[in-house]
Amino acid sequence: EVKRTVATVSCGGGRKFIVAKGLATKILDTSSGGADSGELQWTCADCEDPSFSEMVSKKDAELSSQGYKTLAVAAGFEGQPMYFLGLLPMIDPPRFDTAITIQRLMEAGVEVKMITGDHLNIAKETARLVGLATNILPGDMTREASHTRDELIRFAGGFAQVLPRDKRECVLALQRSYNLVVGMTGDGV
Repeated sequence: EVKRTVATVSCGGGRKFIVAKGLATKILDTSSGGADSGELQWTCADCEDPSFSEMVSKKDAELSSQGYKTLAVAAGFEGQPMYFLGLLPMIDPPRFDTAITIQRLMEAGVEVKMITGDHLNIAKETARLVGLATNILPGDMTREASHTRDELIRFAGGFAQVLPRDKRECVLALQRSYNLVVGMTGDGV
């Protein structure tokens, strides 16, 4: 699973310019959080300074705590180092009718959880805005199967920074361990 998008631009003389966007951690170093299946792998040249990644991470967390989603961008020529260009903060508020929809579901006895690829701070703020429980946990807590993990999934308000397989694990844990009927919807609900 790849948490970034890469575009290659052909330049004169057979040179190729590469531009990538995605999660800050994966743009700075594609091996962050474990190897992925992306064709191109790199660590940005800027990361030679150990404080650089920490500074970007701190700024990313600061922006997310203010309700911004971020995209990191890096670029470089093929066969040469990639360079970090910056973070792009974006506001992506919930739809106007999401809070009332969630309220109606909960009044009907439906338990609602948020499982998202968004940053943990964004997920907590979104949960607050739409009336969901804010005990949102990091998605990596869903990855190792155990009874404790299943209990965590059952009682957490949701998970953030998940991979697609984490969403599936949450559904399966709720079905198998608690015999629950589970439905899932996608973005924009």
